Amino acid sequence: MPTPYKKYLNSSHWKQFRINALAYYGTCCTVCSNRTRKLHVHHLNYDSLGNESFDDVTILCSKCHQDEHDLHLILFRTQSRFTKSFHDKTPNFPKDSFYRYWYFLVRQLEYQSNQLINNDGIPMSRDDIISLLKIGKSSFYNFMSYCKDHNYIHEVKVNDEQAFYMNPVYELNGSGITVELYLIFQGTCIERYVSKESKAMIKDYLGLDRINESKAIS
Repeated sequence: MPTPYKKYLNSSHWKQFRINALAYYGTCCTVCSNRTRKLHVHHLNYDSLGNESFDDVTILCSKCHQDEHDLHLILFRTQSRFTKSFHDKTPNFPKDSFYRYWYFLVRQLEYQSNQLINNDGIPMSRDDIISLLKIGKSSFYNFMSYCKDHNYIHEVKVNDEQAFYMNPVYELNGSGITVELYLIFQGTCIERYVSKESKAMIKDYLGLDRINESKAIS
């Protein structure tokens, strides 16, 4: 049985690990870079309590620590001014940090295409995303692999260039699901959100009698 979390935070093991983590990461918040004496060692997941590595935690100031715990409320219980959200479908992430990455990426969605673009309107590359999220390549790989495996984000290669799209079922910057988005994120999870007009366009585009026949197309 896992050690109850509050009891664990008072254990000698955690107190020593906390000291070691602060020494390892330094004296500033990993999100806002604020230097303060009051720093929190925040668990990114709770699967390895009592056997944590430094990769399982991060260092946050009081404000960012509170924001981290409140982030899913901010993301899913309020209407973003950047996107139209369906609300009944939400990503399920194993780490709090993944919710934070998702929140920042949502702000980069191009209208109608739902493609991730930078502030200059250019499709975001892997390096652009790493820079925006302020994470290392391994953290980027872990986050993106999880998103791809769960059909949250899809990467398309065009002429050796990368293009990243967010599944409109979870976040949509636009008035409806386009033919392109349907083809990128094929499957039953998206069909129920496609308007009648879009369904007609998709069937006409693919030359199909029924929209779900497109699932057989690779």
